[in-house]
Amino acid sequence: MRGVAYSPDGARLARAEGRDVVVCDAVTGFEVCQFTGHKDIKSVAFSPNGKLVASDSENKTVIIWDLSTGACHSTLIEHLDRVVSVAFSPDSKLVVISSGDQTVKICDVSTGFCSVDACQTLEDRAFCGYFA
Repeated sequence: MRGVAYSPDGARLARAEGRDVVVCDAVTGFEVCQFTGHKDIKSVAFSPNGKLVASDSENKTVIIWDLSTGACHSTLIEHLDRVVSVAFSPDSKLVVISSGDQTVKICDVSTGFCSVDACQTLEDRAFCGYFA
């Protein structure tokens, strides 16, 4: 197991396990759903509205998973190197993705469109990596 994240309401816990994202009830530990098909998942993040989970990977992609359908919502392929972190915006409409290729991109969750490089300087990169 690599990455873990609580849902915004604290009711669920998502964990990264190799090729799977497993979502469990935070109190009982019982599995609620499992998303399979992403390679070398490093971390996971819940959207603030609690409807989506993002997983990032060493295979240069982020997958957005839909908790209501149990399916892949979208796959974001924009980086030249492994993805190292992903976070949702407070309104759940955007994700910010940082990569080993030294870029930070902001992507629209509904369209999959990503900015070329959201932060151009090293000082900006530290700020832009977080929406909190």
